[in-house]
Amino acid sequence: MASAETPRKKKSGRRRLILIIGGVLLVVAACAGGAFFLAPKPPAAGTLPDGWQTVAASSGTIASTVSATGNVEPVAEAQLRFSQSGTVTEILVREGDVVQQGAPLARIDAVGLQLSLEQAQADMRQAQADYEDLLAGASAQDLAEANARLEQARSQYQQTATSVSKADIDAARADLASAQARLDRLQSGPASDELASANDQVQRAQSGLDQAKVDLAAAKERARVDMETKANALRNAQDEYSRIYWDNRRLESLPGDLPQDRKDQETQALRAVDDAEQALKAAQTAYEQARQDEVNTLQSDESSLKSAIASRDKLISGTKAEDLADARAAVQRAQAKLAQLTGANRASELASSQSGVEIAQASLDKLTADPNNATLASREAAVVRAEVGVKQAQRNLDLATLTAPFAATISSVDMRIGEPADGTAIIAVVDLSSFHIDVPIDELDIAQVQPGQRVQISLDALPGTEIGGTVDLIAPQATRSDQGTTTYAVTVSIDKDSAGVRPGMTAVVAIVTSQRDDALLVPRRAVRTEGGTSYVLIFDPSGSPQAIVSGGSASLQPASIRQEVTIGLSNSESVEILSGLKVGDEVLVQDVVSTFNPAGN
Repeated sequence: MASAETPRKKKSGRRRLILIIGGVLLVVAACAGGAFFLAPKPPAAGTLPDGWQTVAASSGTIASTVSATGNVEPVAEAQLRFSQSGTVTEILVREGDVVQQGAPLARIDAVGLQLSLEQAQADMRQAQADYEDLLAGASAQDLAEANARLEQARSQYQQTATSVSKADIDAARADLASAQARLDRLQSGPASDELASANDQVQRAQSGLDQAKVDLAAAKERARVDMETKANALRNAQDEYSRIYWDNRRLESLPGDLPQDRKDQETQALRAVDDAEQALKAAQTAYEQARQDEVNTLQSDESSLKSAIASRDKLISGTKAEDLADARAAVQRAQAKLAQLTGANRASELASSQSGVEIAQASLDKLTADPNNATLASREAAVVRAEVGVKQAQRNLDLATLTAPFAATISSVDMRIGEPADGTAIIAVVDLSSFHIDVPIDELDIAQVQPGQRVQISLDALPGTEIGGTVDLIAPQATRSDQGTTTYAVTVSIDKDSAGVRPGMTAVVAIVTSQRDDALLVPRRAVRTEGGTSYVLIFDPSGSPQAIVSGGSASLQPASIRQEVTIGLSNSESVEILSGLKVGDEVLVQDVVSTFNPAGN
C-alpha cells in the first residue's frame, strides 16, 4: 500500500510547481505590459522629450556667497533716565514722536539747581574780584590806615621806653637802701650768731623769691611766645593744605586721572596740619604749666620767706613787733618799686610794645609789596575753582532736562508728571533710519568673510525685495552653542535707502565672498558629478531617447553625449565652467518638476 501511494504524491507536487511558475510569468508579463502602456510616447526625431530643455553656456558674472539668518536691529537705541533725583514736572513727547538730536524730552524740578548755579556764579565773581584786588594792590585808604597803625605802635613803644628815667631808678634804689637800713637798725638788737644766721636765711629767702619772680615771668613769656608761634605755624599749614586740596579738586574735574605727586602733596600737607595742631597743643600745655609753676613756686617761696621772718622775729625781743612789720613793709614796697622799674615786668612791657611795632610794620610791608607767586597762584586757583563750580552747577541744571542723544523716534514713555525721577522712569528712543543685522557664520566659512564685503539681504516680511548691505564687523571671539557648533558673530549694516525695513524683521543675508566677471556659466542643474568627476550632457539629435523606470514610473532621457568639465565658483543658480565648454555650447537641463516627478505626474 505504501508503494502505491508514492507515485501519486510526486505527481501532485509537480503540478503545484507548474502552477507557481505560471503565476510568476503572468505577473512579470503584466508589469511589462503596464510599463509599456505607462511609458511616454517617444518624441519626433531630433526633438527633446517633455521635461527637458537645452541652455546655452553664456558669459556673465557669478558670485560666491556665505548665507546666514538673523533679525533686523536698529543701529542706535537707548533707554533714557534722569541722572539725578527730582520730581518730574514736564513730559514733552509721546510714543511715536520723531525728535532731533538734543531735543528736550522731559524735565524735573530745577529750582534748587538754579539757586545752586546762582550761588556758584556769585562765588566766581567774588574770586575774580579778590584776584583783581591782589593785582591792583592796596588802596590809598588801606595804606593810610596801615601807616596810622604803625605810627601808633611806635608811639606806644616810645612811651613805654621813656616812661622810666635813670633818675627814677636811682631814686627807687635809694628808697630801698633807706628802708633796708631802718629795718637793719631795728633788727640789730641781739648781736648773736643765731640772729645773724636768721637774718641770712631771711635774705636768702627774699633773694630766692625775687629771682623766682624774674625767672618764672621770663619762662611764662617764652611759653606764650612759643604758643603764638605754633598757632601761626598751624594757620600757615592750614592755608597750604586748603590751597593744595582745592587745586586737586579742580584737577579731578578735568579729563584724566589726578597725578600721584598731587595726591602725595595733599597727603603731606594734611600731615603737616596734624603735626602743627599737635605742636600747638603741646605749646598750650607748656604755657599753662609755666603759669601754674609761677603760681605754685611763688606761693612756696613766699611761704618760706614768711617762715624765715617769723623765726628771726622770735630772736628779736627788744624791738616792737609793729615797728618791725612797718619796716619790713617799707622794704617790700621799695623792692616792688625798683622791680617795676627794672625787673621782668618792665622787660615784658617793652617786648610787647616792640612786637606791636613789628606787626604793624609787617602789615604795611605786605600792602606795599608786590604779590608773591604763592599768593598769586592761590588767588588764580580760587578763580579756577569758582569757574569749575559754575560749570558743574550749569551742567547739573542742564541735566534737569532729558534730551535726545541722537535723532530718533520715541518708542515708549514710562514716566509720570509728579512722580520721582528714579531709575524706573524711562523714555526709550530708537533710530529708525539705520539698521544692522547680527548673524552667526560657521567657523568653516568665517575665513571667507571680510569687513567691507557687499551683502544681499532678503526679508521674510518683504518677499521679492532684495536689499543691499555691507559687512561692518567680525567678532574676534567665537561662540560655541549647546549643540557643539562654533560660529562667529558678523554685523551687517543695511543700506540707508532701504525702504520698508523695521526692527525685528527676520532676514536672510548672503555675504558675497568672491565674484568673477566674464565667467562661462551654466545652470547648476546641468552639472552632474560621478566618482569625483564633473560633467554635463550635450544633446545628440541623431540618437534615440532612453526610457528610464524609477519607482514604478517611466520617463524619457534624451540621447546625449557626456562632456567632462572643470568647475569654479558656484551658487544656488549657476556654476562657473573653467574648461570643457565654450560660450554658446548647449547643455541639457531637466525641468525642476521633472527632476522630482520623472513621470510628469
